[in-house]
Amino acid sequence: MISGSTSSRAGETEPIGRLEREIQRRLGRKNLRKRPPVTLYELIKQLKTAEKEQRRRQRKRVSVPREPDLDLDARDVVAVAHDEGYQGAVEVVMKEFRRAAPNGGDVLTLGDLSGAIGRSRRDIYIPLLFLMLEGKLALWQDEFFGEIYVGEQIPPDNDAAEADHTTSP
Repeated sequence: MISGSTSSRAGETEPIGRLEREIQRRLGRKNLRKRPPVTLYELIKQLKTAEKEQRRRQRKRVSVPREPDLDLDARDVVAVAHDEGYQGAVEVVMKEFRRAAPNGGDVLTLGDLSGAIGRSRRDIYIPLLFLMLEGKLALWQDEFFGEIYVGEQIPPDNDAAEADHTTSP
């Protein structure tokens, strides 16, 4: 009987131990689920903190600009210009400028010239830059983001006003 009583005591303590462990586990889980009530103020404060952190991360990403790979030499640039057939476009723009402004001192706007040619401003701007580079035409603006003027030379009355932001050679 002694052996039977020890086995029954061991059998009794094992379920009790498991029960105690289960109670402790559930109490621990219950404590994890219990949180103090969250107020609207606390939610707004956490949201603002998260937004600040996100902006900080975005600024860090933007503040490190990547340097462009500009391993081009003059031959590469000229090759691209020749591939695009800029010479023909330059001739067309110059011919149309002379047709639209027959007098040497005439000035046209970029919009007027593009309308005379029948192309967009963007299509004739690059050929105008080449003509300006060659010294055949001058480009200028009276104000930033204003109309772009095209002429064979900048009129004398615009020289002083254009000293700060002229694009002519």
